[in-house]
Amino acid sequence: MIPPAGGEHALSLAVGLLLGGGALALAARTLSRPFGYDHALVTALCGALAYALAGAVPVVDPLLALLAWVGVIKWRYPVDWPRAAGIGVHENASFS
Repeated sequence: MIPPAGGEHALSLAVGLLLGGGALALAARTLSRPFGYDHALVTALCGALAYALAGAVPVVDPLLALLAWVGVIKWRYPVDWPRAAGIGVHENASFS
């Protein structure tokens, strides 16, 4: 039996959040004080939503989406903008 398409998207979202949350927790532990995996999961979910909304804007979407992701990290962790950007880059490198 072939599962419905919505199930595939939900599964990929769940796997992405689990892996992204783990990578974010590792990056934040390296560059900031550790908060825990649950905090990283909520941050990953907020970041995914912000990234998706900002990515819908034509022409400037990659830059705006990246800025939205770094902004979510800055909001969720007590770091300055350069360190938030470092966490975002480090998380992306860990996830790739």
